[in-house]
Amino acid sequence: MFYDDDKPLPSCFYFYEINIEMRIMQKQDITWTILVLCSYCSCPAVDERATAEIGTALNETNWSNSAEHEHQQLQPSFIKTTNNNNNNNNTFPLVLLLIVCLSFLLSLMSTLSPLDSIPTPAASPPRSVSPTTMTNEKPFVMPLDTTTTSITIQLSKSRRFNRFIQTLQKFLKELDGRDKSIKFFQYLFKILLHYKLVHAKTWSPMVSQFSMTRKILRLGLFIAPARQLLYDNNKTDLVASCFLLNELGNTVADDIFCLYKLGLVSSKLGKQAEVVACYCWFAGILHDVHENWMTLRQLRQKQVVDDEKMFNTQLSIVKLSMDGVFCACDIWQPSFASGVQAWSGFFSGTLSGYKLWRKIAAA
Repeated sequence: MFYDDDKPLPSCFYFYEINIEMRIMQKQDITWTILVLCSYCSCPAVDERATAEIGTALNETNWSNSAEHEHQQLQPSFIKTTNNNNNNNNTFPLVLLLIVCLSFLLSLMSTLSPLDSIPTPAASPPRSVSPTTMTNEKPFVMPLDTTTTSITIQLSKSRRFNRFIQTLQKFLKELDGRDKSIKFFQYLFKILLHYKLVHAKTWSPMVSQFSMTRKILRLGLFIAPARQLLYDNNKTDLVASCFLLNELGNTVADDIFCLYKLGLVSSKLGKQAEVVACYCWFAGILHDVHENWMTLRQLRQKQVVDDEKMFNTQLSIVKLSMDGVFCACDIWQPSFASGVQAWSGFFSGTLSGYKLWRKIAAA
């Protein structure tokens, strides 16, 4: 600085300080500062006093030409000293107009970019009730926006659809799942063919291929009962051994009949195997119905009922009943066998597939 510390600064230097502080203000504060400076500079007495103080300070301190040049560079445009009052009066409206336009421009900038300014924190509302005081008033719940609700519904639907696809993938990977899927469509088209809702020449070969495919998928099921008879069965349990032997005869007869359909076994052996398979299957159905019925009675007698297990047991009883009707038509062959077998096979396949689907989805 060119001034001594003991001497007061001219009033124009306060404008220099204001000009420096304006650089760190917000856009809104700059606008009001410019208007204040404009009103301050519009007073001729203040302008003359500022000019006189600058001249007196220059005479007292004997500044050099370089100092005067630096001082002129530091002066703002709206405090330039002049001896011609007429020129000052002519240029003042232009300066005022320029300052007003600049303030309007800065106000517009602050409106368009509100993130540049520092937000003013809102005052906390006064507490009418102490936080420790218990009140019966229900808390205010902000209602959900319709857009947010629709997005949430779409996300939940997307998650359910994704879970459905994953369950379907696991269902089709299972051998039993493929068998139940083919059985569903097989007997669905049998119903349509029975009531002549579709062309028989077009869809009958497909139904026959579905039946053959299911027979091939069940090839080799005799391994499980044979292993239990040889290794896991208790020799003293005669009843269990008899039912395992019945299951073994059923699966072996089914495999022989499948080989007959493929042309690998004679027709005589194939037809005999079909009859044996029907009777063994019917005996197995009666045993399974009895076992599930006893299980259902035990579940109902318990104080704590397992709803999931009870529901699956009831599904099994209904499914086995449909299988019993289907197998009885194979044994006794009534005149209405085709329609009854179509409906009983359809319901049996649907219930067994639904039971397997629930098991896979819960895993």
